[in-house]
Amino acid sequence: MNNFSEAHYFTLPTQGSVYSLAVLNLCSGINKFIIASLKKKIIIFEYSENSDGTLKPNVKEISCSYIPSGAEIIAVDAFNKSDTYDDFQIGLAIAKINTDGGQETYLNVYSEQDLDNNNKLNIDNIAQNCAMVELSFIPYHLTHTLIWRRLECSVYKEIAWLLSGSDNKIHLFVEDRQSHSYMETDITEQLPEFTVLPSVGLWIDIRYTHNFTRRVSVVGCDCGTLQMSLVNVETNSVIFNQFSILDGPITQVKLFSLAPKDIHPPSVLKSLEVEERDCNPDPLKNDLHLIVCSALVPTVVYMNIQEQGFVERQILSESDHYDVNLCACVADINFDGFHEILLGTFGKKILMYTWNGDKWKLSGQRNTANSVHSLHYVDVTNDGVNDLLIQTPSGVHILQHCPGRVHNVFLSRLKDDDAGREISVDIDIAEAFLVDNVSVEDSQECLLEIDEPPIPLQSGDAVDVIVGELSPETSIVNEPLLETIEVQKPLSDSDFDHKPLSDLEDCPCEEAFEQTEN
Repeated sequence: MNNFSEAHYFTLPTQGSVYSLAVLNLCSGINKFIIASLKKKIIIFEYSENSDGTLKPNVKEISCSYIPSGAEIIAVDAFNKSDTYDDFQIGLAIAKINTDGGQETYLNVYSEQDLDNNNKLNIDNIAQNCAMVELSFIPYHLTHTLIWRRLECSVYKEIAWLLSGSDNKIHLFVEDRQSHSYMETDITEQLPEFTVLPSVGLWIDIRYTHNFTRRVSVVGCDCGTLQMSLVNVETNSVIFNQFSILDGPITQVKLFSLAPKDIHPPSVLKSLEVEERDCNPDPLKNDLHLIVCSALVPTVVYMNIQEQGFVERQILSESDHYDVNLCACVADINFDGFHEILLGTFGKKILMYTWNGDKWKLSGQRNTANSVHSLHYVDVTNDGVNDLLIQTPSGVHILQHCPGRVHNVFLSRLKDDDAGREISVDIDIAEAFLVDNVSVEDSQECLLEIDEPPIPLQSGDAVDVIVGELSPETSIVNEPLLETIEVQKPLSDSDFDHKPLSDLEDCPCEEAFEQTEN
């Protein structure tokens, strides 16, 4: 977790929920994200390039129509309806408590009308075109999935909204293309596995496999019930259902595979005849696994659920040491060809687990200044390398991989390729350019990652640093290392000037994160 540096941080006017952040994946390859606070404030974040080539973070508030006064935004989700141009749908689940004790709840779907194939994302226009659906329940998790609708003699594929509610049901909303509105349809006809739930569904995840002929659906409930279903898409019939009961509410479920999706080389490498290859030959890489976060018990990973169901169960060690696990994220953050599991906790910790070929092992952690509501691994700086988004009650952190680490991995893998060895001159030129542009300050932000637990130290103790164990690949700081480090007297609260949260603007890394003792 220490190979990240903080690229940006911005505050929220009020806190959001665990459902408050949604990523916008544009067809151009650019990524943005929107986040909503409970008190009607909706923000879009993106990076833009200045005239000198530097990146500038932009935080902009969106004025969405048809949000009642005094309402709270419970959940946010978004998707692109087109594969060739930007035709986004943005959904907001809204709740309002009236003075008489009654409540109003709505699903607002925003989209841009009269698009053509050359249109680009215009968030202001989208925010003014709203289709409002009045609800009869309190909304929880808002997400989307592919469904196959049969109309007369034809079958076509479309993306539909899924919304879990306080009535112990999952509701399906589809678009009426003629009236440009949304309506609720019977979920039994499209997603029969969600017909009956024992309590409120707090999190839903769906994954299609085998060329869209199979669907794996998982829902975690407030009562602790975990339901997993395997569905034959062609016949729309449930092959089997499996249930497990955990102690306490299930805060999140996530389906994943051990290996990241296949990444295609950019055009500049294709022109050099660099071929695509499988960097991860593990036979289990495409098997489907399941992460289950719970409010009262440790987080559990069920391996190869399509074949073994809930039989092979692995408990993530120490995942219950830092209060409730609120969220999970899978990401190959150490570039080894396998996904790592990141857990965000209410106890202000991010825990990282790596796969050692047999089990999941706790390999790193990071302190945060606040509880972690959600984690996302996506390229928002648009430099080809994913960034880690951390949503907290006070704001959002954007963490970027240290340039020196990315530079070393990129050049080592390029040199391993047959075509890469043939263009060694170009690699050396690129290496010289990258080294010149990676400052010592950037390198010093990338701390060495230590798997062993830290040793408690007292003021005045001396610690011997074994320099001989560091290799050129693991050390990117060219300055000589000291043989002895003296531990200084710890700082007390009187050494700091306390400021209210409202006075803080863009906090640097030192203010946004607590310092971990060495």
